[in-house]
Amino acid sequence: MADLKYTVDIDTKGAKNSLNGLTGSIAGIATSLATAFSFKEVASISAKFDSLRRTLGTLYGDIETGTQAFNQIKNFATQSVFSVEDLTASVIKLKSSGLTPTMEQLKMFGNVAAISADKVGTLQSLTDLFARTAQGGLGLEDLDKLADKGVGVYTILNEKLGITRQQVSEIGKSAEGSKIILDALQEGFNEIQDADLGGLDTAFSNLQIAIKNAADAIGEGGFREALTNAVNSVSKFISKNDELLKSIGEKLGAAISFGVRNLKYLAATIA
Repeated sequence: MADLKYTVDIDTKGAKNSLNGLTGSIAGIATSLATAFSFKEVASISAKFDSLRRTLGTLYGDIETGTQAFNQIKNFATQSVFSVEDLTASVIKLKSSGLTPTMEQLKMFGNVAAISADKVGTLQSLTDLFARTAQGGLGLEDLDKLADKGVGVYTILNEKLGITRQQVSEIGKSAEGSKIILDALQEGFNEIQDADLGGLDTAFSNLQIAIKNAADAIGEGGFREALTNAVNSVSKFISKNDELLKSIGEKLGAAISFGVRNLKYLAATIA
């Protein structure tokens, strides 16, 4: 009976802890929603996403194409382990290196990152690897970064090309050799199974992304333009009314001095 009581106690405590954790999670969701749709947060997210959208527009040659690329990134982010900002940074770096990033490539990056110890760090290292190789060079440091994060790059190269870590450095010195290495790695990466994104942590991450996307949609719907116009109007007013503002400052200063003098007089009277 003692063992049974112990088991029941443990199970009860476990259930309470689970319920407490669920309650905390629900409260966290409510807080995230309330914060995300505040005026300040919508303005901040809208401005940040607009900047990313414009950067992509510059890289792709026009704002419309950049917007299409950004919309694809936002949609993919809700189905991946990465944030919109992380994915956009990767696309910007790849595009700046002369490559044309695709959703298939980003999905491959996601699958590789899912088996690593550092998902965002792996995305950055993969991006660096592809970008540097596109510019004609590849060194051990690029591969070592991935290996340190648990990605079996040297195992893949040994299986696909029959080369060791020591041989990679020599082969990777030329543009042709770098391409051979990258093609072999890409073949190995594509054999990695699709990432399992069914976990609760991923669900919460995707919720945060969906909330940001919603805030961006509010901005795109007219909020950002109206706020931009309002901010510009205030800036113009300030720049064109320097003398008026100085006059206001003088009057405020006089009012404060008057108040201080009266306080001193009152203190002296009471004393």
